[in-house]
Amino acid sequence: MYPTKEQILETPFKLTKKTLQITAEWKKTYLKNIKQKSEKEKLTEITTLLLSLSALPKPCVKLGTTYCYDPVGKTIFLDKHHPSVISALHELGHCLSGNSELEACRFSVWLFKTIFPEFYQKLSWVGHLLVKK
Repeated sequence: MYPTKEQILETPFKLTKKTLQITAEWKKTYLKNIKQKSEKEKLTEITTLLLSLSALPKPCVKLGTTYCYDPVGKTIFLDKHHPSVISALHELGHCLSGNSELEACRFSVWLFKTIFPEFYQKLSWVGHLLVKK
């Protein structure tokens, strides 16, 4: 069962100083010339962020047609047609905290909301998902 918006936002996820620092630094590079970047370039940069935030051993990051995490193969799949920072962070949340949908949502939403407040404001809640308005 998926968590509600209220459950996700109820308690801030305790993000480490290192996580916030890595993501804030990455944001500066990622947003530079974002409109000129190809989907492949964006996905490469998103992969860099995921690997920078991961504990050892690092997960494998592969391109696919949907966002998901395979715990057996410790593999995060990114949708090669739709680069999405928040979706990638959500799958990293599963990698870091297991199959808890609430914890994965809390991790991704709170990190995104903290580092990308201007983009968070442009999203709408649809169930447990944040989508473009």
